Amino acid sequence: MVLSKKKYALLGYLLASKMPSIASSLLTMHEERENDFSKIPGLYHLFCAIKNIDPLLYSGPLHKSEKVEVRKEFVAVILHMYDPQVYEQPIECLDIRPGLVRHLSDVTTQDKSRVSRMIREVVTMVKVYDDFNERVEELLTKMKN
Repeated sequence: MVLSKKKYALLGYLLASKMPSIASSLLTMHEERENDFSKIPGLYHLFCAIKNIDPLLYSGPLHKSEKVEVRKEFVAVILHMYDPQVYEQPIECLDIRPGLVRHLSDVTTQDKSRVSRMIREVVTMVKVYDDFNERVEELLTKMKN
């Protein structure tokens, strides 16, 4: 079901006014996400070590599709760690955690608008392409261990 922003606002209002305990528990779950963005550079280096790639070759503007694909895998892994709810949200109104785009932008040395677009692409790819999703899940498991 795709809802407009007005409908989401109405839904939030109704949930908060009619079922405050459920609204509170949902907000608590939302706020319990990983908050330490300072770990992202280290996670990038860990990701590159797992993939056996040079981090410098995958930073900045990329023109080779295979390198862009690897960067998308990294973004997908970080989304799973820091903002897993984005995979449940409609693509047209993603609620990305404040600061996450900036930190991903700093690590990958690309502008924030490009990172924001990539996040939307990645969310779609995880939802649509099983092979991409499997690679991301495998990388996520390796990085958490």
